[in-house]
Amino acid sequence: MKAIKTIWFWLTRYMVAIEWDGTKKIHWAKTEREAHAWMQCYSADALVMYGKRGRMIGARWTAE
Repeated sequence: MKAIKTIWFWLTRYMVAIEWDGTKKIHWAKTEREAHAWMQCYSADALVMYGKRGRMIGARWTAE
């Protein structure tokens, strides 16, 4: 059942992937505006990417 839910989210929502201080998280957003809101929740030193259906739409990171 979890696989079906994940596929449904992957097809219908925006996926926001975050790597921050060694922690990796995934958030699901209904709209692109909500995806941007998730991106703003994390500090500037976090690697944050968002996309839909396997296509990356945007990302931000800091150069070390």
